[in-house]
Amino acid sequence: MSESIRENLTALNALVPAIYAELRKVAAYHLRRERPNHTLQPTDLVNEVFLVLKKQHSLDLDDRRYVVSLASVMMRRILYNYAKARNRYKRGNGRNIPLDEAQSVTLAGFDHTLIDIIALEAALVELANNDPDQVRIVELHFYGGLTFEETAAVMGISLRTVNRKWKFARAWLYNKLK
Repeated sequence: MSESIRENLTALNALVPAIYAELRKVAAYHLRRERPNHTLQPTDLVNEVFLVLKKQHSLDLDDRRYVVSLASVMMRRILYNYAKARNRYKRGNGRNIPLDEAQSVTLAGFDHTLIDIIALEAALVELANNDPDQVRIVELHFYGGLTFEETAAVMGISLRTVNRKWKFARAWLYNKLK
């Protein structure tokens, strides 16, 4: 193992206990938007993220908001992969078996309408082809729970730009997922 990777692991191991409560809060925030009987718990999600973070070779561990926002994005991807695997399992890996419960989340600004998490992920991938910044804002604000001010700071853009891109992304997603 190279010296820089070892230093990064040491720094990550020192940082995680300091932000663990914050990561659990973000994980709980994500899981509140999932189906009610989800088998993952906030602790499980934080542990999964920690395992993924340990594999990263270049992280800016000095910026706490950056690490938390990165962890939030990773949580979104973990939950998406979990939902995809679960749907594949429930469908019998290709056999036609109806689902008895939806894999869904509630999307802010959508009148508490349940949104299929897999359809949301597909829509976000499509939106990223047009404007990756809009997807990043959705990830940081919707999934990460960051305020618009914090999102602007993490992305290094103005608050006005964040608000404008958020409004467009939310409207685009609403139309796409209706």
